[in-house]
Amino acid sequence: MLLGGLISEQQDNNKAGIPGLNQIKYLGDIFGNTTKNRMRSEIIVFVRPQVIRNALDAQGVAEEFRDRLETMRTPAPVIEGRDVAASPGPANNRRIPSPGR
Repeated sequence: MLLGGLISEQQDNNKAGIPGLNQIKYLGDIFGNTTKNRMRSEIIVFVRPQVIRNALDAQGVAEEFRDRLETMRTPAPVIEGRDVAASPGPANNRRIPSPGR
């Protein structure tokens, strides 16, 4: 179940070059440059209810929560907008069930 979320977008346009010359049409392209950066961040909150019947269930839920928390603390590198899996290690070998399972 989706509880809510936040989306943030930022766009930066920077123009640099030789003062005066970069303002002249067509000639400014030779003596200056323009950079445009766009960044988008999303935070989505999901809720997955679980029934805990005994101490063993509670321990399993707590361990799963700790594992997920540790996974969030070690971000995977992002290249060209795609997630790249981190090197195999103890935290990355666990299968985390998707919501609804």
